[in-house]
Amino acid sequence: MDGRREAEHSLLMMMLLFSTPALSKLSILCLQNFSAFTHLITTQRK
Repeated sequence: MDGRREAEHSLLMMMLLFSTPALSKLSILCLQNFSAFTHLITTQRK
């Protein structure tokens, strides 16, 4: 239950970030870096 609340909170924060145009570019960059990072981890695990 606590993990779900945490996920909802992070989702709310993300929506808040994307609502502001200045921060949206930054958050998109962070998302791209994060996805690339996770991709790197998953490829190295194989």
